[in-house]
Formats: sequence, C-alpha cells, structure tokens
Amino acid sequence: KDEDVQRVKQFVEGLLEEKNAVLQGLVNNAGIADPGDFAFYHDLHKVEKVMDVNFYGPLRVTQALLPLFLQTSPVFGGRILNMSSVCGASASAGNSSYSASKFALEAWSDSLRIEMAPFNIKVVKIRPGQFSTAIQKNWADGFTKQYLNASPQLKGLYGGQAYSKKVEDTFKGFGDDPASMGDPSHAVDELVDLLTAKKLTDLAPYYWLGSDAKTFWRALAALPTHISDSLKSAISISPVENEMIPPPNTVSHVTIRVRNIAKSLPFYEAFGLKKVGETEHGQQFLSMSTPTSGKWSTLVLLKEDPAMKRHGNSYEAGMTRLCIYTSTHTQDVQRVKALGLKPIAPTASDRTAGVTAFEDPDGFVVYFIQMTGVPGLLVKLNLWWKKQATPLLFHWTINVTDGIKDVMKGFEKLGFKTLSDQNSNQVANDLLPAFNIDPDTCKIEHIRICYLPDSICSTLMQWDDPKSEKKGSELKNAMTISVDDVGYTLEVAKKAGFTTKPPEVRKFPIFGKTMVGTIYVEPESAPVEVCCFSRGRVIAEEVTNDRDGEEKKKEI
Repeated sequence: KDEDVQRVKQFVEGLLEEKNAVLQGLVNNAGIADPGDFAFYHDLHKVEKVMDVNFYGPLRVTQALLPLFLQTSPVFGGRILNMSSVCGASASAGNSSYSASKFALEAWSDSLRIEMAPFNIKVVKIRPGQFSTAIQKNWADGFTKQYLNASPQLKGLYGGQAYSKKVEDTFKGFGDDPASMGDPSHAVDELVDLLTAKKLTDLAPYYWLGSDAKTFWRALAALPTHISDSLKSAISISPVENEMIPPPNTVSHVTIRVRNIAKSLPFYEAFGLKKVGETEHGQQFLSMSTPTSGKWSTLVLLKEDPAMKRHGNSYEAGMTRLCIYTSTHTQDVQRVKALGLKPIAPTASDRTAGVTAFEDPDGFVVYFIQMTGVPGLLVKLNLWWKKQATPLLFHWTINVTDGIKDVMKGFEKLGFKTLSDQNSNQVANDLLPAFNIDPDTCKIEHIRICYLPDSICSTLMQWDDPKSEKKGSELKNAMTISVDDVGYTLEVAKKAGFTTKPPEVRKFPIFGKTMVGTIYVEPESAPVEVCCFSRGRVIAEEVTNDRDGEEKKKEI
C-alpha cells in the first residue's frame, strides 16, 4: 500500500540521517502466488492482487527510495536487486498470474537497468528456483482450492473426480521434505554477496539461484518454444481425458428407440449389454465392454419415445437390426432363452455361419451370429490378435430402397472401408429363415459390410423382394459418428450426394451437450448423426443477469 511505502521511506530517511550513511542497496523481495489454471478463476480480483504485490509493490518501493539513491549514487554507486523467479524467464501451466507478474517485473527491470546506468546504479534480476518457502509449501493447497472453486462445467471439462484424484496424487507429500527443495539461507547468502562482496562493475544483469534454476529452468528459457512447451506440459497437471469420449473417425454409438427404457433394459442386458452412466432425459447408454488400450467400443443408446409405434419388418427402410458376434453361439442362445427371451424363429445356419434372432419389446431385431468353417477361423484369429472377447457388437444394418451403389460411394467419402461385398448371387439366403423370411422367394440386390476403425461395422443392404419401403420406421434409429468438424463432414456428405440437416445442440448422458449434424442415407430415411466430442467443442452454459436481475442462459 502507498501508506506502507511512505512509512518505509520515512524510516530509511531517518536511519540514513542518524547513521550519517548513504543508500546503496535495495532488495525488492515481497511476493505472493495464487496458483491454478487461468480458467479456474471466476474473476480477476486474485490476479490483480498478485500483480499488485509482485509487480506494483517493487515499483512503489523503488519510486519512493530512488531519490535517496540518486543523491549519492554517482559517487558511491547503488544496487537494486529485484526478486524475479524462474517463472519470470519461462512461464508454465497452473501459475499464470504469478508468471505474468514476474515477467512484468523482468521487463521493468530491464528498462530500469538501462535508465539507471548513467547514474551508477545497477539493476539486477534474481531468478530463484524451488526453495523451501511459504509460497512453495502452500502451492499445492492453493492449486487444489482454486480448482475446487471452479464452475461445475469447467470441472467437468477437466475430468471431474478423476482430475481431483490426479491433483491429489500429484501433490501427495509436496513440500513435506525441505531437503527436496533449496535451503532459503543459501539464497540469502548469495544475495548478501551480490550486495556487499561483488564489485559494482562485476554485477551481471541477472542470476539463477538454486540447482534446478541453473539447470532445468535455464535450459527451458533457451530452448525453442515448441520443445519447452512439450517439456512443461509433461510436468503440468493436464486435464484428464474421459475414457467415455469417443475419438474422431469412430462410430460412437447407435441409437435404438424404445417406448419404455425400464421395460426394454432386461432384454438388452440379457445379451451382455450393461448400463453406462444413469438414465437422463429418456436416454440410457449401454456397452458390451469398457474401452481398453486406447480403443473405443461403440455404445448402444436407448432413447425413450412413448408414442412410438412398433418397429416394422427387418427389411423395411432405415436402420433395423443389431448383430452381436459370439464365439459360443449355442451356449449364449440357451442363456438368453433361460432369461425368458424367445427367438423369432429357430436358429438358421449354413456352411459359413449360424444365426439366432430375437425382438425387443418394441419389435427391434437383435441377433447372435457365429462364423464357422474358414470364415470362423479368420474371425477367431482376428479376435485373438485384437485381444477382444465375445459377445461383441458386430454390425448395424442399414436398409436402402434404391441406388445402393451411390450409397456405398457416399460411405467411402465419409471414410468407411469395405470389409466385404455380396451381390445377389452371393447372399447367404439360408440364414434368412432366422428372421422368418422365405429364402426361396427373397432377393437381395447387394450387401456391403464396411467399417470405421475400432467401431461396429455398418451393413448396407438393398432388398428387392420383399422390397425395402418407407413404412414409418425409417427415422426411428440412427448411427452416430464422432468427427473432428461437424460442418466440414456435412459438406463432404452433401458433395457425396446425401441430404443433410444443419447442426443442432443436443444433450447426451455421459457426453453432455454437443453439436449434432445429420446425414440422411436416403432422403428422410436412415439418419447418420455426426458429432464432435472433443474437449474444445463441448458446449457449456453461460449464465448472465439482465437489468431486472433475471437469469438468462446462452450456450457457448
């Protein structure tokens, strides 16, 4: 405060007069820290306080005492030591207000050094590293409190409880062992040496104090930015990535509409799907497995629609079937039957596979498949190589009414790779009885199985007899793709010949709010949603008050 500075000035003036002495040295040492990522702050009051003490404090003190220096410095010289920090030479994450104050102090010191040189006054910057001081001992608590006071939306972006645990583990024992940090008395000895022992002409513009300052931090200040940023990122407390956030270029989930989630859950749980998170806004995510080794596992989203009519036949237009691969077909079918579920028809098989199909309470088809023969051996080898267990989500059927070749080309534009193609004379009709479809009269124009990495496959089908037609189920279900840029993907889809729907904000369980664009495989049929789930695109709510004090919300 100004009044404090004036009292110091009066005290120094009195002391100089009493001792008949001159002012030759000043150490601007006051400093505080308020650690935490800048995003944690609700306002700038704490930042302003740090700047006031660490930057404006030295300015006030120096300004008050400078006239006393200038009275005698041409003859006796003068030394002003400004206590900066390694953070004043190389800023790091989680300490922005402190670093900013020290950078400002360094810039001012550089200017003052040049300005005072004609008056025989040396201005020196001191850059200490970690010493066992109050700032270091309280740093962990300060960072933790700053995070805990952050908004709920921000804590969610950082990883919520997982980030809290990371902070706790990082700071466990921090500052408890003084020997792990520098002894403050050593810093004092060096300051005394700079004030008294060294010749004025020998003083350098700055000094690094402490072993970490002279090695690690000094190197960081000299390295190219992209290298130093990488090193500093490695030692910072970065946000925790949510394992349940699907990476780009994967099928994040498939949506199945149901009339009642509570009544439908036992059916899907019988197949091995388990709840992920809680039911929110009539939506419940299910998963066969949790993501491992950085690989995504496509989820199933049950979406409640009480007014929905029963699903149509499995050959109608839209997204009509979910296939689950199993390595133990007979046992899994018996297990599901024991839970009270009845197949649509007896198991059907041929020399390549066996299939058993079931309907959920609203008529949506879910079926088991197991490959046999050579295809079965190849699948086993692939599962072993990828360390995947069964049952697992295999593919999701999309029926089109016409022009399947154009649809296949469009999926290629969206990044899908082809796994297999079957023309009408190659289709395994012997498996159709499992769906109560006559293999002798049925004609399927083409089947393509395609995929995105680490995702459920998509099976594109065009039925000629019975004919795929739009009978009310074509918009019920959807497949959702995680992308880097929703707008760009919609433009790619348009150029590929698909119709699209502009992005809209939607809220999902687990994922929160995100922007969702829609691609229609055919006009007003078979929606493929595209979402960006990356942390940078998550939508939060900003709450403001109007003049009457009424809260208003806007999405940012």
